[in-house]
Amino acid sequence: MHLRFRCLVALAVCGAVSGSYRNCCVDAAAVGGQEAENASRGGSASKDEAELLPIFHSVEDGLVASEELDRPVVVLFTASWCGPCKELTGALTERFESELLKPSANSLFRSWVLVKVDVDERKDLADRFEIRGVPAMRVLDLNERVLAKTEGYDSYASFAEWLDNCKRTSTPRVQRSLQNSTDLTEVMAELVVLLGDRNLEIRERAMHRLSSDRKLTQRNILEVMRGGSLAQRLCSLEILRKWGIDVSGFDPWKPETFQDARIAKLRDAVVQDGNGKD
Repeated sequence: MHLRFRCLVALAVCGAVSGSYRNCCVDAAAVGGQEAENASRGGSASKDEAELLPIFHSVEDGLVASEELDRPVVVLFTASWCGPCKELTGALTERFESELLKPSANSLFRSWVLVKVDVDERKDLADRFEIRGVPAMRVLDLNERVLAKTEGYDSYASFAEWLDNCKRTSTPRVQRSLQNSTDLTEVMAELVVLLGDRNLEIRERAMHRLSSDRKLTQRNILEVMRGGSLAQRLCSLEILRKWGIDVSGFDPWKPETFQDARIAKLRDAVVQDGNGKD
């Protein structure tokens, strides 16, 4: 792990407990010295210490942490005068202190990098992410594109549920698999899984990638038709139609129409049609 990132996490943990970064100082040499001391004793930081929730006040630093940990980043926009913001921040702090530090904790936040931004201090970020009220949350990819957003605060439970719904498809690993620059052979399995995602945009991006190289992906698409979910069957049929394949007679809402014999016949048609276009 990079030394800069170690320092950022140390600052984040200190800030989370004290409630402020302004009076928190961490010496990089001290961090390295502590690691050396642990090594000399034959020990190391516990797993739970390594998994502490980093809370950053900089989007840039949060994105660095996101890529290092392969965790999605969520930005909380708050204000000192905002009552619901204080309630949300208090709930997060309470959860951090009462749950996250417990060895047995199975906290939702172990899967996230959290950035907290005061809209009065960072009006540029409030404008960039179109914040019209606080508290507001934005889930970002590594290019700072908004993947999900919500406004207002009802309860910690509703906030946690929203985060949980966003979690899987917001990780850097998943986002990289959807980018055209990534080697398709390396992310094929991930893309097939994403055909069944609840997020329409994610499904469409996965379909776009899988349909871009017919020879490479056709076998996977046909396998999805055999044993995939309803959403995966719908997407596979859409990809086949895009390739100009006749899929009449297949009804994604009727699994019995996806019989092995029919899929085998469809496979022959797909292969023959593909060979004819060489």
